[in-house]
Amino acid sequence: MAHVFLAGMMGSGKTTITQLLSRQLSVPCYDLDKLVSQRMRKSVSEIFRRDGQERFREIEAAVLRENLKNPDGIWALGGGTLTTPGIPELLREHGLLLFLSVPLEVLANRVAGDKSRPLLNECTTQEERLQRLTELYEERKTTYQLCEVEIQLDGSEPPEIAASIVLQEVERRGFVFHPAASTRNS
Repeated sequence: MAHVFLAGMMGSGKTTITQLLSRQLSVPCYDLDKLVSQRMRKSVSEIFRRDGQERFREIEAAVLRENLKNPDGIWALGGGTLTTPGIPELLREHGLLLFLSVPLEVLANRVAGDKSRPLLNECTTQEERLQRLTELYEERKTTYQLCEVEIQLDGSEPPEIAASIVLQEVERRGFVFHPAASTRNS
């Protein structure tokens, strides 16, 4: 089994790029937040609110482990997925782990007004969002550094160009999908 895992901060484009590459390459895409929501029959925000971030990370890790047996595909990880001990190493054993690096100012603009971001719900201004994203990035930086590849995007690229940049890096690494007949999870 071999997968491509996209890690990065919220708003970095993981879900969009995963969906684009899935269609382009005819391989399944797996959105970890969606898988968790389906499993729990609650939104990510609701799980954070009712159960807390620590419980969410436990559920997220369990759902991830259960789904690694799925056919080769492209994964959109949650922004904090790699903070769970052992997860970065597990993912590298199952495929190629990439970090999408996007300037924090761009991320703050992208997530403005998005109520589905539980770690930003208390931020009411652009400055507060940027400050919170900076704090989160600093907390997660060492886990993002565990990724095999960092792909720097400036945030001005159309999603198709960003997906093309990711695909070029995947191909440069000699990564080959072994897709099986399966259904997409997007």
